[in-house]
Amino acid sequence: MDRVARGILEVVVGLGVGVVPTLAALTLVALGLTSSPLVQGLMTELAGSFSVNLVLSILACPVVVLGLRDFRGGLRARAGQINMESEASREIPASR
Repeated sequence: MDRVARGILEVVVGLGVGVVPTLAALTLVALGLTSSPLVQGLMTELAGSFSVNLVLSILACPVVVLGLRDFRGGLRARAGQINMESEASREIPASR
């Protein structure tokens, strides 16, 4: 797996951990299912001040940032490789 694909995978996993539970809870609240176990679980407070939903979002941020950095680095590496290949093909062979 190259860095571009790994970066995309990391971003998808990070967004899945940080955003999907929030969207699921908002959908259930909009449907009137506020007392569902998912909504109650995400609203549960840890240490008296942080909800589980907030903790999941905070934990997802570094994963997304690392994925974006891997993606960008992979694209730059590919661009450098393409540049080197195009420069090599433009070289004029030395005549004897």
